[in-house]
Amino acid sequence: MTDLRVTLLKANVDPVHPSPLALKIASSNALREGCRKAQPVLMEPMMEVDIIVPEEFMGEVVGDLKARKSSVEAITPKGRVTMIQALSPLTRMFGYSTDLRSLTQGRGTFSMQFSHYDKNDFIIPTPPFIRGTGGYGKPNMDEEILQLLRDHSSEFLSGEEISRRLKVSRTAIWKGMNRLRTQGYEIKASTRSGYRLIQSPDLLTPPKSNPS
Repeated sequence: MTDLRVTLLKANVDPVHPSPLALKIASSNALREGCRKAQPVLMEPMMEVDIIVPEEFMGEVVGDLKARKSSVEAITPKGRVTMIQALSPLTRMFGYSTDLRSLTQGRGTFSMQFSHYDKNDFIIPTPPFIRGTGGYGKPNMDEEILQLLRDHSSEFLSGEEISRRLKVSRTAIWKGMNRLRTQGYEIKASTRSGYRLIQSPDLLTPPKSNPS
């Protein structure tokens, strides 16, 4: 992201179980969710491309550039060759050297340098917001978090790992951990290592479901 400045004005911290890791995760997820709601635009590097080809191959080369979503800025004849100047997305230019040789029977050359960033047509997806999870979570998430912690009771699980396995946001995980703590589950949080279940009030009793 460019031209962006973020200031954290206020954060609610659990006085019983303060955790710098949880605060860091909550802050990063708040930024991520805020950016999604602001409808971000994905930018991509645009390259200034100069191509020299024999004049008889100019049509094929120009057609190939348009297929790569390039903008042809100028076509300048120079004797038996033609110079083509274009702006092209960098992602469309991989393998261009081989394609240009094929189009011009090995007689075309080109050079390329960065020009600027421009809007990409790719749309950034937004996950569904599930009420009662404190973020982009899912129903019955607390039970899944607890089961995951029990399955790995001898080790720490990072917030990133839990987020990846359960496919929920880190903010939702952090709030789920706090709900489990209010039910009597002792969960240790480490800035470097993540989360680990230390003690459970009743291993046979599942936690309460998330409010809907």
